[in-house]
Order: sequence, then C-alpha cells, then structure tokens
Amino acid sequence: MAKRNNSKPGPKESPFASTTPRQFGVTPTARSPETPRPEPLRSPASTVATAAAVMSKPAREPTQEEITARAKALWEASGRQPGRDQQNWLEAERQLRRERGLS
Repeated sequence: MAKRNNSKPGPKESPFASTTPRQFGVTPTARSPETPRPEPLRSPASTVATAAAVMSKPAREPTQEEITARAKALWEASGRQPGRDQQNWLEAERQLRRERGLS
C-alpha cells in the first residue's frame, strides 16, 4: 500500500522552477569569445537614420587598386583582347565614378 502525503500544500510554484533546459531536450551552447553576437533588431527609424548618415558622407575617388580590378574584369569580359589597356582603364574609372555619383 502506498503512503499518502497528508501535509498541507505550500505556496504554488511554477512547474518549471526546478528544471533545467537539458531536461527539456535543449542543450545550452557555449559561446566562444570569437563568436560574434547576433545583431540586435533595429527599429525602422534607426535604420533610416543610419542610411541617411551613410548617404550624407562625401563619395571618395576610386583608388588605383579598384580601377585596376575593374579594368581587369572588363578586359576578361571582352575576351582578353590585346591593346585595349587604356580604354579598359578609362572605362573602369568612369564606371566607378558614376557608381559613386562623382561624374
């Protein structure tokens, strides 16, 4: 025969008060120091403010490295035609300046 518990019930506790995540099949993950934290959600107002701040920055001139990379891409896209170095360079510079609103 099973014993009955005749003691008075105490204050009502949450049924989950003494449980750990592991008891529910959830294993906590340790975050290493180099693991980046997820970005916090931003309100639309802060997103607009950030976009306005970025758009208000003055555009910078393309660097020689950027022009060189774009000219190489143009050269490869045109089938690597010889003798078009200067045309590719000028076209690359024009494209980059136009993309940055400098032309």
